[in-house]
Amino acid sequence: MTTDPMRRRAAGRITLVMGSMLAAGAASAQDGRFGAWDVACSARVYCVAAASGISIDGDVAVFKLERGPAPGSKVFVTTGPSEPLEINMRVDIDIKGLAEPYGVYGEVRRIYDGNEMTFGGGARRELVQMLRRGDIAHVSVAFGGTKGTITYHVPLSGLTLALLEIDRRQGRLDRTDAIVAWGGGDIPSAEAAPPPAPEAPHAGEPATVAAAPVEAPAESASEITTYHIVYAIADLPTEVVDLGRDELGCMLEDAVDMFGAQAIRFAGGDALYIVPCQPADANVESYVVLQDAGGEPDNAVRLVRFDGSNSGSDALITNPEYDEALSRITAHGYYSPSYDCGYYSAWTLDPASGTVTLQESRDKAACDGVVVAPADWPIVP
Repeated sequence: MTTDPMRRRAAGRITLVMGSMLAAGAASAQDGRFGAWDVACSARVYCVAAASGISIDGDVAVFKLERGPAPGSKVFVTTGPSEPLEINMRVDIDIKGLAEPYGVYGEVRRIYDGNEMTFGGGARRELVQMLRRGDIAHVSVAFGGTKGTITYHVPLSGLTLALLEIDRRQGRLDRTDAIVAWGGGDIPSAEAAPPPAPEAPHAGEPATVAAAPVEAPAESASEITTYHIVYAIADLPTEVVDLGRDELGCMLEDAVDMFGAQAIRFAGGDALYIVPCQPADANVESYVVLQDAGGEPDNAVRLVRFDGSNSGSDALITNPEYDEALSRITAHGYYSPSYDCGYYSAWTLDPASGTVTLQESRDKAACDGVVVAPADWPIVP
């Protein structure tokens, strides 16, 4: 799929934090049909809205939005194609029928039971709301080889009602953590809520939710609690905007509107912001800011500096991604518009101190038409 330089890249390019697809037990009988979508909830109210996607050649994929019952839990947007997935395959979701083009993309980081991959994030993030507004989703998987890229056409009619049913079944109506039925009701304290009882398979029930993301409680101050994409600098802290505009000379209004800034908050209260600096096509330079929840106002935010960032400034890195599981930031840039050559770097991040340590560098100098994931380019000794 050709990447439109004006297309917003929501959670895919910079962060793909995949949910933990662990078996959650068999599902209850189908709860309802809403347009093209079926809704089913397990005995512990893990709920799935599912529809089928079909390619022009008749290939079939399942497309799901699923959510556990915990207060403020993530919503997982899951793709399960009929052809086998492989690590580092690219997956695009393009939503049609909107006033402006919208889509997200990213690479497969994990493959779960049922040959599935998933994008996890907040219930009210833009991807989920755009799916509700669109007519059809084109879900493209770059299998490569003789298969090439297969695009599955997923109807979106009835999705809002299906997600509203999930809100209802999970008791979120008129609560701030609802997907659809937003309201002013407080989210119950996760600490006060009793842990859900283990769920055992129930004989005779269809296993339509055989594998589902299960969220573990935060284990450390570096665990992510919220993740947002923002498209207006007014939604970023003033100190974060000032660093980019005054110190780095960034064109923030255009860049943030085009690509979105990543706002990641950790369990300890600190926050990480990944903000695009200048509009670009394949190589989008961003700066990274850590906000210290307990710091003095003058020291509350600080730029993360990257040695060997292949940029004119050690405060700017190209196409950054944050990997929660490894607490690291990666960056890559392309030498060719064909995406077949370039450089890649990976740093471990210590959110508490704001320091990064270079772990590896890779470089593919030959622009030979062979496209592989940047993380698989040759290591630089």
